Amino acid sequence: MGLDTSKDINPNAARGYILEKFTRHKGGVNCMIMEPEKYLMATGGEDRSVVLWRSNTTPTQSKATLKGHTDYVSCLAFHDKYVLSGSADCSIRKWCLTTHECLFVFEGHTNRINKLLCAGDFLFSSSVDHTARAWTLVTKKYDAMDDVCLQKFEVS
Repeated sequence: MGLDTSKDINPNAARGYILEKFTRHKGGVNCMIMEPEKYLMATGGEDRSVVLWRSNTTPTQSKATLKGHTDYVSCLAFHDKYVLSGSADCSIRKWCLTTHECLFVFEGHTNRINKLLCAGDFLFSSSVDHTARAWTLVTKKYDAMDDVCLQKFEVS
C-alpha cells in the first residue's frame, strides 16, 4: 500500500498492474478510506458491512468486519478512535476501532447518505434527501436525536 517504506514495492506497479486485491466483501465495494497514521484502511460494501484492514502487512490483512447496517454502505470517515459509516438505510454508525462495537447510530436523514466529513468534534453528512447535517461527535447519553443533530441545511 506504500505506507510502510520497509515494504518491497511490486516492480510491476509502474506499469499499471494490480498490486493487491481485497476480497472480504460478499458483493461490490462502494467506498474506501485510509488512516495512514494508524496503518488502517476501511472499505464499505453492497453486503451492508464495513471491513477494517491493516495496511502495514503484506499482504494486507482484514482486521474486522463491522455489521449493523440494513442496506449498503455508501461512505466512510475516520475520526480519532472511530470509523463512521453512512448507508442507504439513512443512518450513520459510529464504530469503535478497538472493540469493533457500534457505539451510536445517528438518525434523521430520509434517504441515502452520500458523504461524511469529520472536523474537530463535529460530523457533517450530506444525503440524497436534499439536506446536509451537522452532528456532535461528543458521546454521552442523549435523550433525543435533536441533541445530536446540531444543524440541518435544506436545499430545494
